[in-house]
Amino acid sequence: MMVHPGWTFGVMLAVAIGTAIYYYFNNENPRLNYVYEDPYHPSAPSLQSNTQSPRRRNSNDFQKNCVICFDVLKADSSRRLSCGHKFHESCINRWLSVNNSCPICRKTL
Repeated sequence: MMVHPGWTFGVMLAVAIGTAIYYYFNNENPRLNYVYEDPYHPSAPSLQSNTQSPRRRNSNDFQKNCVICFDVLKADSSRRLSCGHKFHESCINRWLSVNNSCPICRKTL
C-alpha cells in the first residue's frame, strides 16, 4: 500500500485547523463566564481608642529640608512660594524652569 504525501499533508492540515477552531471557540472570551466581584468594599468604621483631637502642628514641625534635594534649608538660601512651601533657591528655580507648579502641593504658580 502506498501512502500519498498529499493525503498525509491534507489530513494533518485538517487536524491542525480543527484543533485551532476548537480552542478558539472554547477560549475566545473566558471573561464572559467569570463573575467579577465588586472591587469596592468599604470597611467598617474603626473605633477610636484615643478620643483626643489630632495633634496640631507648631512652628517647629514645619519643613526643615528641601524636598527637591533633601538638604537642610537655611534662611539665606531658601525661597518661599505663594503656597507657603520653602525650597533652596537654586532647586526651585530649576524645578520652575520645567514645571509651573509647586512640587509639594501642585498649586499652579
